[in-house]
Amino acid sequence: MEGRPDWRPIVDAAMRQLTETGWMHNRARMIAASYLVKDLLIDWRWGEAWFMENLLDGDLVANNGGGQWTAGTGTDAAAYFRIFNPVVQSMKFDPNGEYIRKWVAKLRSIVSKMIHAPWDQSQRVSRTSHRRTQPGNDPDGIPAVQAKIGANVNKVDAHIRILDRKDIPEIAAAFEELGWKKPASQYERYLMEQALKTREMYVAFLNGMFSGYLTICWQSSYAPFHGKNIPEIMDFNVLPKYRRMGIGTQLMDKAELEIAKVSLVAGIGVGMTPDYGAAQRLYMLRGYVPDGMGLYYRGHHVQHGETVTTDDSLALYLTKELK
Repeated sequence: MEGRPDWRPIVDAAMRQLTETGWMHNRARMIAASYLVKDLLIDWRWGEAWFMENLLDGDLVANNGGGQWTAGTGTDAAAYFRIFNPVVQSMKFDPNGEYIRKWVAKLRSIVSKMIHAPWDQSQRVSRTSHRRTQPGNDPDGIPAVQAKIGANVNKVDAHIRILDRKDIPEIAAAFEELGWKKPASQYERYLMEQALKTREMYVAFLNGMFSGYLTICWQSSYAPFHGKNIPEIMDFNVLPKYRRMGIGTQLMDKAELEIAKVSLVAGIGVGMTPDYGAAQRLYMLRGYVPDGMGLYYRGHHVQHGETVTTDDSLALYLTKELK
């Protein structure tokens, strides 16, 4: 736990600081603890023991209390949605990457825009023109950290960038081969909406091959989101042969990073059939919680005693606070 290059940079820096100095800032302690428990799915007691062994100011009460607070096992339990997104936290509290550069030597040459998520090469392109002051189903399955509890996951670093017109034939062909109804016209429409700044589509490539995508609808058609200006993550797909590689997780990281620039909350909807089971687990692990409005079916919320057909139109909408 001395710091590893495959961790998020802010976590890598924090653990290196702890090992070298015996101290870590409180914010870094929370980020590192959350990453250990909620991303790597490691028992909080392992982290507690390591912190006590290495912290010069280690305090039994504070250390145990903080570990249980993070894990949601203490007196203030909030197990599944108390999650710190390390990329968003890094951008918020170390915007210029000075802390990361101080402790992670191999990242010192990276420009500030990329240091929070160096695997995302699309950050090389300026996004100033896409920032807004008023913004208007089927992922890869369990995130890569499930490898810690025995799942067969091979994490890779995908290249994620904004949709380009030249991508459309390859995307449409990939889904046509699977027999999915996702014609080129759908992505032509997304491209037009992207130009109008009402939607953005982020495409993932692995070794130059299209592997998945998601879109962000800046002005959601779901009324509760629209009324509160909550951007909605929509149409989330990872090709079957690229699942269980962490690509869906990286797409979600990218979406939340972009949404965090304009909103404190991200929204998403998920289907209720078993086909959406992997998506449901992924979103819960990432800290999404139901919006409290109940099930939604074809333009309305399902009422007590109402009978509806369980199909792709039946959904539960979730939100997440981007801290």
